[in-house]
Amino acid sequence: MVFSKFVPIVQFGALSAFVMVIAAVTELFITPMTLSSVRLITLWDVIGLELRDRLIKQSVLLEGLSKFQIRRLILMSHMQDAKVGEQIIREGDAGDKMYLVIDGEISVSRAVNGERKAIAVLEPGDVFGEIALVSSQPRTADVFAVTNARLLSLDWKTLQGLRRLSPFITSKLFLNLSKILGNRLIETTDKMVCRL
Repeated sequence: MVFSKFVPIVQFGALSAFVMVIAAVTELFITPMTLSSVRLITLWDVIGLELRDRLIKQSVLLEGLSKFQIRRLILMSHMQDAKVGEQIIREGDAGDKMYLVIDGEISVSRAVNGERKAIAVLEPGDVFGEIALVSSQPRTADVFAVTNARLLSLDWKTLQGLRRLSPFITSKLFLNLSKILGNRLIETTDKMVCRL
């Protein structure tokens, strides 16, 4: 194009060559220099090494998964911070997310005859919101942050994406989720039997 006698073509060719030289310099020199001095941080890094090990040991949801598989799950999830007293879930609302408590303390309660009844206090490794995730049922309780808390949220769309990328992780996750739901059913049945 530079050898053409048509001026707009010559100018366009020269401009194209200039842009390609700039792109090559940037790609070969500037980008590597920038990346060598910048540390990229992922959600996995944010959670912290000590917290990760404690979380892996305490969480039924993560049971049987390797650190690599847990890391992959965490990187596909969303991190959410909750302040003291903040309501995370409202009873009766629609929802398609479940939460894993990473740090902090969470209170689960219901309003019964105008009075608030505590159901559970959750700690790191515990899960809540799983019923709305696996069914189209509305939220069954109110959930509040007792302390500043960090949560990992998983929605159905994320799980479907993970199912396509890592069917083993997803099958293990659903197996663990069924254990959690089974334990909750046993607890509920025991409470009902005690009331009789």
